[in-house]
Amino acid sequence: EAIKAGYTDEALKALADLNELSSYYAKEGWWDKRE
Repeated sequence: EAIKAGYTDEALKALADLNELSSYYAKEGWWDKRE
């Protein structure tokens, strides 16, 4: 269970980072240019 919890924490952290990146790129307009 401890391993699973640790893994989930890592995954959630990674997801949060991804969300931050997406927001940043969306703000910069990079997302639109990519389409």
